[in-house]
Amino acid sequence: MEFITNYYIGASVSGVKRVIRHIKRNTPLDGIYLVCFDMSGISKNMMEIIHSRYLFMYEEAQRRFVVAAVANGKQEAVSAAVYLIKYFMKNNPGYDFTRLKGSYLNEGT
Repeated sequence: MEFITNYYIGASVSGVKRVIRHIKRNTPLDGIYLVCFDMSGISKNMMEIIHSRYLFMYEEAQRRFVVAAVANGKQEAVSAAVYLIKYFMKNNPGYDFTRLKGSYLNEGT
């Protein structure tokens, strides 16, 4: 399990060091969601929101995730994902999103 530099922490996440330690030790925490990039190429999605308890199941464990955000609750995770996308778009003007392999932008959904 890897984390990007300066990963996003949701405002309602308490005990950040404890949460990160549990995730790195493959121990799920109730209510904790992660915004991840799938670097394995298995998923057609570039970014996924995953509950920490599902992250360590066999199917998910086969994938190589890089954590971009830690959130308490799904709504906060969605907000974090939106923030990350807006941040990327603001700092990469003119980026050709059609280059993203398997993204929803390519499929028109």
